[in-house]
Amino acid sequence: MLKSAVLLPFSIASVLTAFALPHADERFVVVASPATATIAAAMTQTISVREPEARCHTVVHFERIDGASLPLHGSAWLYSSPGAQTSDLPANAHAIATRTLVFVAHPHRTVSNLSREQVAALLDGSLANWRQLGGPDAPVRFLRTSDPDDLDSIRQFTGSAKERAADAGNSFYGDHRCERLVTGDPFAIGTMAAEAAADAISRGAPLRILSIDGIESSASGDEVSCYPLVRTLQLRIAHPDDPRSDSLHRFLHSEHGIDSLTAAGYVPLANQ
Repeated sequence: MLKSAVLLPFSIASVLTAFALPHADERFVVVASPATATIAAAMTQTISVREPEARCHTVVHFERIDGASLPLHGSAWLYSSPGAQTSDLPANAHAIATRTLVFVAHPHRTVSNLSREQVAALLDGSLANWRQLGGPDAPVRFLRTSDPDDLDSIRQFTGSAKERAADAGNSFYGDHRCERLVTGDPFAIGTMAAEAAADAISRGAPLRILSIDGIESSASGDEVSCYPLVRTLQLRIAHPDDPRSDSLHRFLHSEHGIDSLTAAGYVPLANQ
C-alpha cells in the first residue's frame, strides 16, 4: 500500500511531463499564414534536408494569425503584426524583419502624397479619376495587392472594414508584378514593398514612391515609427527549450534565410 502511495505522484508527474514537453520523434510544426507561407516553407524544407532529425514541416493556417489569436496547434508560429513591434514582445517571441508597404505611381503624374482619406477612397472605389488628385481627366487604375497582410495594414490605417467586391478585378500578387503594371501605365497607382520599389527605381524603373499623410516611408529619426504601413514579422516558439527551435534561428540567419525574407519584401532586423 505504501509502495503505491509513493509511486502515484511519480506516475502523475510522468503523464504531465509527457503532455507538456515536446518529443524528438514528433514533427516540429511551423504554422504560417498565407502571406508568410513561402518563408515558412523555405525554412522547413531547408531544415528537413540539412537536419532531417528535426522532422520539421509547415502548415498554412488560413484564419487570422497574430499575437492575440494564435492557432491552438503548432510548435512555432510565423506571422506578421501591424506596426514596428520590435520590443516588449513575449519571452517566446522574436521580431525577425519588417515590411513597409508603399503606394507608387508613374512619374508622369504630379501626385506625391496620399492622405488617409484618399487611401480609403482608393480602396472603396470612390477615388476614380485623376482630377480628384489634381491630375488630368482620366480614370485611376488602382492596383490593389492581394497579399492579406498588406490589405490588413491598409484597412487598419483607413478604418475600412472590408473592400468592395467591385474592386476584386484590380487585385494582383507580387512586387515585381506591381512594378511591371505601374511602369507600363501612367494612370495607375499600385502598392508594393518599399525595398522592392527603391530597388526598381535604382534600376531606372519609372516609379515614384508616394508619401502617406506627408510621411515618407524612408523618413529617418522619430518619423520612422510614424509611417503607418509597416508590419513586423514575428517567430513565436511554443517550447523555447526545444533544441529543434535553434534550427529555425539558424535558417533565418543564413544566406538562404535572408534571401527568403528579402524576396518577400521584408528587411531583416539587425538584432534578429
